[in-house]
Formats: sequence, C-alpha cells, structure tokens
Amino acid sequence: MKRKDVSARILTGVLAFSMVAATGTPSMAVFAAEESAVEAEQITGEEVKSENETAQEYQYAYAALSWAEYWKNEDVYNAGSTESSAEEDAKGELDKGAFDTVSRATTNHGLHRGSYQCTSEITMKDGTKLKVAYYTGVTAGVLTDGNPFSYNKKDIESYVVTGLKYVPVKVKTDDYEAFKAAYTVVENGDTLSGGFTENNLKNYTDLVAEVTENTNGLKTVTKNEDGSFSFSARVNKGTDSGIKDAALKTAENITTTVKEANGSYGEFLRVDLTGDGYGALGADMQAVEWTYYGSDSTYTKPLQSYGTKFAADNWMHKAQGIQLGLTDSLRCKLPEGTDGTGYWTLTVYALGYNDYTVKFEATDANIVKDEEETVNTTALEAAIKSAESLTESDYTAASWSDLCVELKEAKDELAAPHTQATVDEATEHLNAAIKALVKAEPKEETKTDVTKLNAAIRKAESLKQSDYTADSWKKLQTALNAAKKLTDAAAEQTAVDQAASDLETAISALVKADTGNNGTTDKKKKPAVGTVKTVGQIKYKVTGKNTVTVNKYAKKTITKVSIPATVKINGYTFKVTAIADSAFSGCSKLTKVAVGSNVKTIGNKAFHKCTELKTVSGASNITKIENNAFNGCKALKKLVLDSKSLQSIGNAAFKNCTALTSITVSSTKLTKIGKEAFSGNKKLAAVTIKTSKLTKSSVGKDAFKNIKANAVFKVPSKKVSFYKTIFKAKGAGKNIKVKKM
Repeated sequence: MKRKDVSARILTGVLAFSMVAATGTPSMAVFAAEESAVEAEQITGEEVKSENETAQEYQYAYAALSWAEYWKNEDVYNAGSTESSAEEDAKGELDKGAFDTVSRATTNHGLHRGSYQCTSEITMKDGTKLKVAYYTGVTAGVLTDGNPFSYNKKDIESYVVTGLKYVPVKVKTDDYEAFKAAYTVVENGDTLSGGFTENNLKNYTDLVAEVTENTNGLKTVTKNEDGSFSFSARVNKGTDSGIKDAALKTAENITTTVKEANGSYGEFLRVDLTGDGYGALGADMQAVEWTYYGSDSTYTKPLQSYGTKFAADNWMHKAQGIQLGLTDSLRCKLPEGTDGTGYWTLTVYALGYNDYTVKFEATDANIVKDEEETVNTTALEAAIKSAESLTESDYTAASWSDLCVELKEAKDELAAPHTQATVDEATEHLNAAIKALVKAEPKEETKTDVTKLNAAIRKAESLKQSDYTADSWKKLQTALNAAKKLTDAAAEQTAVDQAASDLETAISALVKADTGNNGTTDKKKKPAVGTVKTVGQIKYKVTGKNTVTVNKYAKKTITKVSIPATVKINGYTFKVTAIADSAFSGCSKLTKVAVGSNVKTIGNKAFHKCTELKTVSGASNITKIENNAFNGCKALKKLVLDSKSLQSIGNAAFKNCTALTSITVSSTKLTKIGKEAFSGNKKLAAVTIKTSKLTKSSVGKDAFKNIKANAVFKVPSKKVSFYKTIFKAKGAGKNIKVKKM
C-alpha cells in the first residue's frame, strides 16, 4: 500500500473520532476508524521496511545495451535476434538484418548524430578505435574515457552504431560488480554527454545521472546461470527523468506528417515529426516502437509491434525534422494478408522524456510498392553542375562546408542511383544547401603597403658585416633576402608585415663581434653582477659569475620568444638559468615561447595575462614554476611539462587558462601543487600526473576547482584511490575519473 493510501485511512479515522466527539454517540465508524489506525500503523512499518530492503537490494545506473539486448523482451517482431542480412536495401547498404550492428550511419552526418544517444565507434585506417562521447567540432570531440580527439575524414576506415548508451537499469546489489565488469555503466552522480550542436540539434555535456525505481524506461537486470545478463521489458509509466534536478519532460510543439510513398531511405512507410519542439526530442531520442492494428480503428487489437534501430530506421535532421521509417527487413515483416494500410501507433522513447505516442492511419498512398522504375537523374546532374560552378571564396566557411557534404552525397548517388526517391532526395538536399549558402563579406581591394618593409630593408643594408658575429649576420641576411622578395605591391599584406617584423627582429638580434686584443683595441670588460644588457628581443640581468636571468622583454609587442640555454654578452658566455618575476607579463601579442635547457625557475607572473600565448615548449630542466606564472593565458590549449626535475607548481600558476584541455606533468619528483594552480580551466578534461609524492597537505586548496566536471586523471597505479580522494577534496568535484597510467 502506498503512503498516500495509508495517510488517507488515518485521516478517515480522525474524522470518525471527530464525529463521536460532536455527537457523543459511538458508532460503527469509531470501530472502523480504530481498525484503520491499527492497520495503517502496520502497513506503514511494512512499507518502510520494504523500501529499505529495496534500496539495499538493488543498485540503479545507466548501462549501454546492444540493439538485441534492448528489444529482446519488448514483445516486438523477431525480438532479440542478431541475425544479419546479405540483401542490400534501397540505399545499397546492408541494413536489412534484425537487431545487429548498424552500418548505415554515414561519415558525413552519422558521425555526429550517432553520438547523441547511441554507442558509436569509429575505426581509423591505422586500426585506432574511437569511442565517441560527444563532438565539440566537425571532426573533434571527447571520447568516453574523457580524452579529447580529432581526425581527418579521409583516415576513417569504418563507422558503426552498436546500440544505446544510456538505458536506465536496476541491478541486484550482489550482482552489481559483475555487471559493471561486463557492461559500460554510468553510475548515479556521473555525467551524461552526447551529440553535436548544429541548427535545431544541441549537444549535452553536463547532465548528471540519477536513476531511481521510478525512472521512465527502467529495465530490471537478471544474472543468468552462465554469468551472462538479461534485461526485462522497460517500465513505460515511470515518473522520474533519470536526470538530477530535472523533471520528466513531455514533447510539445510537434507536427506529425505521414509521408507519401517515397522510399528515399529504403523504408516502405515513413512518418516525419517537425515543428519547434522536434530538435529537443530528436537529440534525446533513443528508440522507436511501431504497432500495427490493421483495420482496427479503436487501436485495441494489435497485430504486430516492431522495434527499430537508429540510422537504419530512425533519424533526425538538423533542420528538417525527425524522420522515422519501417523497412522490409528481418526486424519488420507485415502480418500475412496485410499490406501496411490501416491504423498504426509509433512511440518515441527518449532520455528524460515521457513516452511520446502518435496515432495515424496509413493509406495506399503512403505505402511504397515493389515496382520496376526508370530512374531519372537529370535534375540531380543539374544540381551538381550548379554547385560545382560556385566559388568557395564567395561564401562563408560554414555554409560552404555544408554544401560540400551534400555535394559529395549527391555525387555518390549519381554514381550508383538506387531509386528515384533516393535520387530526388539527394537533389533536394543539394539544392537546399545551395540556397542556404551565405555570402562572405566582400574584401576591399587595397594596395599592399610596403613602407615599413622598405624602411627595414634600408636599415639592414646600412649595417656592416664586420661589426657583428657571423651567426647573427647570417640570420640577418636570410631575413633580408626574404624581405626583398616581397617588395612587390601585389604581395599579401600579412606576408609583407610578417617579413618586416622578421627583419626588424633579425636586426635587433645582431650580436656585436669581439674586437679581440691585438694591441690596437682592449677586450671588453666582463659585465658585473646586476648588469642588465639587451640581446635581441630580451633584456638579461647578470646574476652570477657565469649566469643570467631573463629580466624583461625588449619590446612589449613581441610575438615569439626563444629563450636560449646560453647567451653571449660582451663576448662572454652566460648560462640562462631563470625567467624573472613579471618578465613577459601583459605581453598580449606573445603567441609562442621556447624555454632553454638551463632554465630552472619560471618566476611569479612571468607570463601573466599573455592572453594570446598558445604554445610553451622546451623547459626540459625546470624545477620550479612560481605563483601566477601563466595565470590568464586564455589561448593555451595543451600543456606538456616534460621536465623530469619539476618539484613545485605555485599558487594559481595556470589559473584561468580557459582554453586548456589537457595537461601532462612528467616529473616523478613533483611534491607540491599550489592553491588554485589549475582552477577556472573549465575545458580541462585530461590530466596526467606521473609523480607518487603528492600528499593531501602538499596539494593546495581549490587546486582543481572549476575544471571539467567529468575530467579524467591518469596517475601511478598505486595512487589511484588516494589521489582520487585528494583531487576531489581540492575542488575537482565528485564526477572526475581517476585511472592508472
């Protein structure tokens, strides 16, 4: 009995006793009330006990299931069969099997849309397998292990969709560990992610799992005698979404259209869902079940139900709606004596949604017939010719990219036309892409300004070779020769400006030649400690007999800097051992830094707010990175600290590096990570730390605060559990994964 029923019975008793008090006369109601109160007390106790036992008996989570596992107990045609078919469908593909792996998902569109709710895997030509969680760009994203990835489409060997990745399940506590070992599981509190944002379809990266006994679509897991697992039918009337802090949604603003017979996807019956609400439902769509009632307009006597697979039957377009079809296949055969006309329902099962059911009647005009046809490709050829006549530079990059995708598919269709419907579809999509092209902003024709370049050339040519070292003079001549080739006004302005900058840099980097001591000129005096000298783009400060520190930049407009292992000043060689506090702070145009092998320390705020800094290399012998050293370097995307000697990373050293996605710290000698060292790096998804010497007290407060919620840490195998506790306590959050290297 539910608690609300118990409460009602207790209330009945209270009312009955109130009647006695009012009338002064006992009645049967009194005895009934007494009996109800006693029973209520007993039931309440039993219910609490039952709920506690249930909570202890089962664990709740999301699990990735194959198509066959998902449909096996759902009372659909050929449920559970993994049989494949060698028969090609209307698209020329092998997707007429039962609930086997889907191959139809194309590398053009399927790569993105297959990652919303499905388990999708890309195999590269070199054998690498990419298990995709979601996309951040057309060819880049995040894998299921939290690591970022990118690829070139030409390197893809194959792509498959094997099933659904987020099916809510309940598993007996005694079987849970074995289940987790056999299946990919997302536990409550962990993050759900998927998809690629384009037009009406939006990806998701921060949903938190919260599966309960009442989650809609919940399946019960049973461990079989042989150690395998099976899955019950889904719960279709659940009231919980399965997502933390989110109510169960209901699809709204959906328009249903039963399409005229076409067969463009190989289907014999198709229904499209459009309208303002289709995008949200499409991104969360997991599976679709069809039920055929034949001539029964009351929808009470089903003849047969059918399960489906994403990409083979179900699809969503970024702008043209959800497209659902049934294909004559091993998963769908009409009952004998029927032709598909009559009454149907289809139900969309979606993550976090109430089941969405549509009722409709299919007429003869909606059913694709098996007929011989002559395929006319004239319109498709014209569309291809029209697309090929266009010029890429006239349009925006995004709209041109969309056109290229549709053009390739159109050419593929023309090379082997399958049906008139598939040809017409390719034509329609290509013409739509042509129509959707966005004109690029016209570029003003301007004459290239070579004034600064010519001035730099004149300055370089006025210098004397004998005044400078051979090496620095050689570099000057290289820059000078390159500059002279760009004095033509037809040259690109960016190339001219870069050549002028390179030449000025080469002039600044000239090193005066030693005059020697031949009786006519005295050798220059060795600089004393504290002396500051400018060599090239850098000001050095002498700190010891043979050592200097990078003290400051020569010009704040510096764009690239290479800090050498040694530098010559007045003919004497000094080791460059440190980068001083605030040495390059605020150099907003600095994009690249190479750190020499003798540098041991990077000082406080050394590169603070170098907002365009993208690359830091070298630093092979760094022992200490001071406070705020790289704080606010918002363009820094990947950080590899290769030094095997690094011992300390200071407070806020890499704070607010908001583009940073991965960090590798190679040193096994690292003993300290300061307060807020990596905080505010919201895209930081992968952290590798090779040291075993960190302790709770040596990792500062909020060291990893506000990094990516599901970031993956790779650490020494013996430190996985210990470091997980530390990193969570230092701001990383409860959803991080800590794995052995």
